[in-house]
Amino acid sequence: METSLTAIKCTTVEISDSMLCEVDDGKTISSIPREQVQAIKLVCDTGAKHPFMQFFVGFSALAVSIFGLFISLLVRWRGLLPVTVHPGQVSLHPVTIALYVLLGAGLWCLLGVLRVRYYLEVRTGTRLMRLFFERSASAGDIRQFIRSVTWRFGYEIDASALDKMKSRS
Repeated sequence: METSLTAIKCTTVEISDSMLCEVDDGKTISSIPREQVQAIKLVCDTGAKHPFMQFFVGFSALAVSIFGLFISLLVRWRGLLPVTVHPGQVSLHPVTIALYVLLGAGLWCLLGVLRVRYYLEVRTGTRLMRLFFERSASAGDIRQFIRSVTWRFGYEIDASALDKMKSRS
């Protein structure tokens, strides 16, 4: 957690007296003026924007690729496809390569849904915005960040997610 004269920062979330921002490599990704903020809540949830869709796509890709690889293995094992093997060379059929790529994409989608991370859910008059902390941010760092922001700038942040996580462990 960094403290400067005008803002307090924890990983990618930076809060000042007048603005809430998500910053990555010095570039502001999103910012919310304090006047628009109605409520701030700390949430511990998946980082996916559309978790059901991502889970469905990932599960489907995983199922199709596993089934396809099983059929491919069965076809080669039964000798239904003539396979030419040259000494010192390994050759894969393009369909097999595509199935491995699909397998990796399916796993990536599923892991994206299952990864949990902290973010601030900021409610304004017109929308609901998320300011994500990096995955490396610990619960203790976030707790200290929220205390500092509350004490220094007077923001009211619902941090009950930290208490729920603490009671589960």
